[in-house]
Amino acid sequence: MEKTVTVTAKVFLSLALLLLVFDISAQDTTTQEIDALNKKAKEQYNTSFPNALTVARQAQVRSTQVNYRKGLIDAACTISLVQANTNNCKPAIDALSDLLPLAAASNDRFNKMTLYSALGQCWLLHGNYDSARLYHEKAIAEARDGQSVEHANQYLLYARICIKSGSTEMAMSQYRKALKIFETVNDKEGLASCKDLLGELYYAQRLYEKAILSLNQSYADFAATKSLRGEASALLHKGNAFYMMVKDDSAKLCYQDALKRCIQLGDSNGTAICYSNLSRVALDGGEPNEAIALAKKALNTIEPGNYISIEAGTYQQLGDIYGELKQYNKAVAYVQKALAAARNNNNKDIAMSCLKSLSELYQVMKQPELAFDNLLAAYRLKDSIQPLAFTRQLADMEATYESAKKETEIKLLKQQSQIDDLTMQTQEIRLRRQTYLLVMLFTLIIVGITAAYFYHARRKLLEQMKREKIIRETEEQERVRIAKDIHDELGSGLSKIKFLSELATTQLEGKQHLQTSLHSISETSVHLVENMRDLIWAMNPENTTLDNLVARIREYAHDYLEEFPIEIRFDIPEQIPDRRISKEVNRNLMMIVKEALQNVVKHSGAKRISIKIELEPKFSLTIEDDGSGFNTTIATEGNGLKNMAARGLQLGTKVKLHSTPGKGSKVDLELENIS
Repeated sequence: MEKTVTVTAKVFLSLALLLLVFDISAQDTTTQEIDALNKKAKEQYNTSFPNALTVARQAQVRSTQVNYRKGLIDAACTISLVQANTNNCKPAIDALSDLLPLAAASNDRFNKMTLYSALGQCWLLHGNYDSARLYHEKAIAEARDGQSVEHANQYLLYARICIKSGSTEMAMSQYRKALKIFETVNDKEGLASCKDLLGELYYAQRLYEKAILSLNQSYADFAATKSLRGEASALLHKGNAFYMMVKDDSAKLCYQDALKRCIQLGDSNGTAICYSNLSRVALDGGEPNEAIALAKKALNTIEPGNYISIEAGTYQQLGDIYGELKQYNKAVAYVQKALAAARNNNNKDIAMSCLKSLSELYQVMKQPELAFDNLLAAYRLKDSIQPLAFTRQLADMEATYESAKKETEIKLLKQQSQIDDLTMQTQEIRLRRQTYLLVMLFTLIIVGITAAYFYHARRKLLEQMKREKIIRETEEQERVRIAKDIHDELGSGLSKIKFLSELATTQLEGKQHLQTSLHSISETSVHLVENMRDLIWAMNPENTTLDNLVARIREYAHDYLEEFPIEIRFDIPEQIPDRRISKEVNRNLMMIVKEALQNVVKHSGAKRISIKIELEPKFSLTIEDDGSGFNTTIATEGNGLKNMAARGLQLGTKVKLHSTPGKGSKVDLELENIS
């Protein structure tokens, strides 16, 4: 009887084990099917938002049925990203926020990274850059030490936020991290995204020809992978570059091609951007009615409150259009709508731009008090933004320093481990041979002591060198910080002095001696602000490279001549090496360019200016104009030419000046070795 019971128990136990194995196997099969659905949804996200939404919802239902946490988070992220691109931005953000406790409970870093990244993308589409930056920083923190495509995508997404925030250096750092991973795994779509981002970086640096070359390559790579989303992005960015080069026909074609792909994709956000950009091209082309129709199409494409940047920017654009049509009341109403949208979502950049537009409109409408109030509000908003930007930059520098410090500590620990291993090996050899090789043992002890002495001496020297390097870097950072503090304190004040001087000048018509004094105050304020900006730029060690110098010359020339009826032409090599140069060379060359341009604007009456830079066989800089010219044999009263000559001597060269009355002027110099 007992034997029968034992056999029966064994049979039941075997059946239970078989059922458990079958249940585990079935669960594994289900999770694999869900993962496959989520992967398909992500692929569809690049070609059709409706299809991606359908597949992701299937994965969501299956994940809920089997309580599969990873599948549920992946599906929810894809659904929310589709919704954020299709006029449901706020519901998408709310849905993802509700999942944060689920991700926190999972203790799975990949799940957290996926959720934080999706939230960051939704906030970026919404137009809230601070929230987008916060969640992408969290995603990168969860992705540290990763070398997968998902980790590389986090670097790219964070780089785009840095571009929006004006931090191009941080964006370039994130771009390089992503590029390295994509090249390692040979991910074609990722490499295409890198080229698209590089085009945006060149655009932010006003290197529009380089931007177009990179974006052409990006578009071709996206087309090869059949990514409509990527093609639309590359076309939009290329259209922006053409627009800034005043090639409106090319820009219009790019925007129209991008619009077709956004509509095919089902992308409300991209569609609205395309309509808004086409409106801007129509206005510049002298078609204000067409511009109004396109701007209203952009607004009709999106629900209010979903895409703050587009909504506020389009309202402001309508204000500009009605301002061109001299319908100032309508213009003011639309700009005030843009200002309200920006303020409701704490977008200070757009709000500041709207306040400036209102100031200009009230000035035209002969309402100087309102013009003054709005412009003063814009300056106050600018003052509140600058410390925030400085704090972010300081935090980035501190993070970089801490990272370097940790790497140094790891290296020291490895060195100590190697020393410990070597010591143990020496002891083993000594124990094995001490009974046979007393003389050899004595010799080895002497060698060991000598090696230890030199090792410790060398280590002490290295530590001293590292301490000195850290002290130098800290002093350099402190000098940059002090200079920026001075700029933040004095810059806003000088800008206000300039505005108040100009306003007082307009109110003192007929009092020539007072107008002259106020004009002098205004010019001095502008000169001081520019000099402080150049000083801070030159003091930053990361800026003292040849390619940064050339980019700064180009940027300064554009900004300085923007308000004058002077055409500027650049003849600069396409490839500028990333070569380190000294601060003295950097500053003196920049100051020579400034002196030359100021002389042209003040004295020559030129219509065209040409700036030419050559790198081979030696560095040369030439600035030529078609102005009135002058007799170089007659001494001048100003200090401009003397200053250029003095700076040339500091560079170890001679600044040559060629000019003939009525035939323009030319300034050139050559450097044998620019370093």
